[in-house]
Amino acid sequence: MKKSLYIKNSDRDKKLITWGIGAILIVCAVLFFLFFGSKKEVWFCDEIYTFQSANGMEQGWPDATKGKWISAEEMEAFFAADSKELSLKWISDSLYNDHVPLYFWLYRVVAFFLFKGSATLWTGYCINLLFYIIFLGIAYKFFCDLTSRPLISAGIVLVSSIINRVMLAQTTILRMYMMLVLAELLLLLIGFKLVKDKDQGKLKATTFLGLFVFSVFGLLTHYDYWIFYAVTAAVF
Repeated sequence: MKKSLYIKNSDRDKKLITWGIGAILIVCAVLFFLFFGSKKEVWFCDEIYTFQSANGMEQGWPDATKGKWISAEEMEAFFAADSKELSLKWISDSLYNDHVPLYFWLYRVVAFFLFKGSATLWTGYCINLLFYIIFLGIAYKFFCDLTSRPLISAGIVLVSSIINRVMLAQTTILRMYMMLVLAELLLLLIGFKLVKDKDQGKLKATTFLGLFVFSVFGLLTHYDYWIFYAVTAAVF
């Protein structure tokens, strides 16, 4: 009885340590993100299209008026959400042919409810940060399950996904790429889950439901997702 109780307490302590290290990891990632996000100065050209695709229905392109000085206030009005309607259907109807709408719907919702009238970078940062935290949590859990060592798992995630400049670019660019990275990770995980279920002789309906949800999530995020999807499906 005492030995059983000791084992239970030991398992509980290990879980607390794992959760504690994970929490510290997430806090460090958020602080790192906020620090470098606040220093953003260089824009990728397509980031302008993000504002246009989400909020551009309210005013025309500023260059439509020739021979007139465009003020900072007019530019901010073009970038910001300041109408009384979400206009999500307009976004779907007006997107460029090589874009899909999910990210721009989210951008419009966040801009409309949280940053109305503002062209702040934090509209996109809020979306990216949410998906970034989810990504880090999943990655940390995966490596914990793989290694059973929280510190090593945290170290792997720290090097690959926090202080890595490639990942920093994904999280601070005002486009759908952080969403796309998460969608790809979710597809890989559900693929492993399908293989595990098959090996156990139990193919669960909930796993296929997850596959459907993650598939739609990815396909509505970026057209190039289908390439990753095809390769992943072929390998599995």
